[in-house]
Amino acid sequence: MTIDWIAQTVREVLHRWEKLGLEGLWSKPRRGEKLRWLEADIVFLEECLEKEPRTYNSVRLA
Repeated sequence: MTIDWIAQTVREVLHRWEKLGLEGLWSKPRRGEKLRWLEADIVFLEECLEKEPRTYNSVRLA
């Protein structure tokens, strides 16, 4: 599964994560909006970060 995000979107998610922790990774429910993050997405990111402890920037994550 591949999601193509622009770098600005990734930057915004990273800033929310830094500010709010894991809770910042989930989109808040809004009228008509479907949730974007699945549990599998979070698990995938955690596994990637554990395998490669290097620093990631928004361009690499996008």
